[in-house]
Amino acid sequence: MAYNTEQPSRHDRGPTETARWYDLDLPRLEEDKRLIAEHPHYRRLSLRKNPVTGELAWRGTITVTSSSGIPSRVPLEITYRHDYPESMPRVRDIAQLFRREIDRHVLSDGTFCLALPERHEMDLAGSHSIIDFLDVVVIFVRKQLIASSLGLARLPGPDEPHGERALKKLAYEKCFGADAQATRERLDPIVARGQYARNALCPCGSGRRFRTCHADYVRVARELIAHARKGLSGSESL
Repeated sequence: MAYNTEQPSRHDRGPTETARWYDLDLPRLEEDKRLIAEHPHYRRLSLRKNPVTGELAWRGTITVTSSSGIPSRVPLEITYRHDYPESMPRVRDIAQLFRREIDRHVLSDGTFCLALPERHEMDLAGSHSIIDFLDVVVIFVRKQLIASSLGLARLPGPDEPHGERALKKLAYEKCFGADAQATRERLDPIVARGQYARNALCPCGSGRRFRTCHADYVRVARELIAHARKGLSGSESL
């Protein structure tokens, strides 16, 4: 479906209508369209505009090649978020090919949980393009296909935490730069309550006062979780 790329003038917009990201950055949209149209694995995607919400979404199939060289066409819907390219697009399984379970990182509406947004792992506003993002989607889909063919409850490879567990892990890494699952689990009740005597011994077992040990971790973890809960709704809830 062709998308009308003419930018509406300010006089054409209604009194309450706000500019979309693509109104403000039409060259970016045109570049995305060119890159996808020229890519052999993604050119079967077509751009559509929701007449009610104004959202733009790519809909169609992408080609995913297995390690043995066998290609599969996987139907997906890839929707631009309102603050693209600051945020990654939302990707949804529209053919119900994959199990919709948290351990498989697929939400109940088919949306893929590709990465924790707070990690900012892909800079689409800078050095990365829409093709880089779709390449990440292909890796994720390939893991889903392997898990489905083998009947696995989880995706192959290292098990990544989801939701609040992922936020707590990120908070710990921000504070200490290391992964210590057992320590984080001992601190989970404090993260949930948000209260602990600062002069008491830290529950981690270090023998140090809480205020000089893991107090910063608890604060950062609670801030990340509160921010994620405020920004997420519906199918994107933690």
